[in-house]
Amino acid sequence: MSYAQNSESNSSKLKNMELNSEYGILIDKSDDKKFIMNFKEVFGRSLSKSESESMLEARLPFVFKYFYFDFEKANGLYIELEPNEDENGILQYPKRPDYGWILRTKIRDDFNHVDKEKVINQTRTNLESLSFKIEFIKHQE
Repeated sequence: MSYAQNSESNSSKLKNMELNSEYGILIDKSDDKKFIMNFKEVFGRSLSKSESESMLEARLPFVFKYFYFDFEKANGLYIELEPNEDENGILQYPKRPDYGWILRTKIRDDFNHVDKEKVINQTRTNLESLSFKIEFIKHQE
């Protein structure tokens, strides 16, 4: 099953966006590379792939081979993308095995005099433009 879709169906699911939010990306494993490429294209920036042992250990009890992240200093936006399923088959969201990736956004509103509303709106627009279905999960503290 493919979860690729147009951005219109993402709009209603992203209205709750705040400074720190978490989202589920509905995607088949076979579409992972397409999703990462689409994400980079929509956000207009590269994602770093971390295989650093210390950074991966910080995600325990989940065991990942890698995850993606990016920090854009100009607007204080930090993004992390982690697989929903770890190397041992354990799901971060067991009730949602259809989430292929978990996206976390953190906006440092104390960084470079960031206009947090502008960053939130731009991030929301970018997320709505993804070619894959995305669902708001929760706000983080």
